[in-house]
This record gives sequence, C-alpha cells and structure tokens, in this order.
Amino acid sequence: MIGILIMASVLGATPKPTDKQIAPLLKAIRKVETGGQPNSGRDAVGDKGKSIGPYQIQYKYWKDSRVPGNWTQCRDPKYAERVMIGYWQRHCPKALKAGDAETLSRTHNGGPHGAK
Repeated sequence: MIGILIMASVLGATPKPTDKQIAPLLKAIRKVETGGQPNSGRDAVGDKGKSIGPYQIQYKYWKDSRVPGNWTQCRDPKYAERVMIGYWQRHCPKALKAGDAETLSRTHNGGPHGAK
C-alpha cells in the first residue's frame, strides 16, 4: 500500500525546472528567446518593453501564472522558470505532465490557445 501511495504521488507530481524532462525544453526556449548565454536575458527587454528576462515573459503571462512575487522578478531565470511551470499548470497541465515539448513551447509563445 505504501508503494502505491509513493507511486501515485510521484506520477501526480508537478515537474520542476530541474527535471530531466523539462530542463532541455527550458534551455531551448531560453536560447530562442535571448540567445541562451549564462547571463544573457536578465536585462533583456522585448516587444517594445512588454517582455522581460531570459524567457521574455509579459506581465499578463506572469499574472496568469499566479506565482507569488512581482513581474520584474521574471528577470531571474529560476523565478521565470517557476512562472512558466505555473502558467503551463493552468493552461496545459496534461502536456506538462507528459513532457509534451511542442505543446508547452507553443503555449509559452502563443498564449493559452497557442498550441491550437
């Protein structure tokens, strides 16, 4: 019984940015958005000031993720990754759980309906 509970908790767990399944996708998105250099992107501003940080997160995206903090924290890669996971949890949880990189990247770039 304990084994079943452990397995259920692992299978239902939310991926973390460091998970083997998600880390390569985050690296690829960062590379596309800001070149992927270790410190690149912290000061990146795009879309005429509407997108910030290494993953070019907009205010509405941040707000929609429901991650506590403030939008300017999206300049920090680790915080921005938590925001992305929060956003994916809301808009494409099945894709997040499955590690569906195409759906996750399309949702990141195109919004809640970006994968459609």
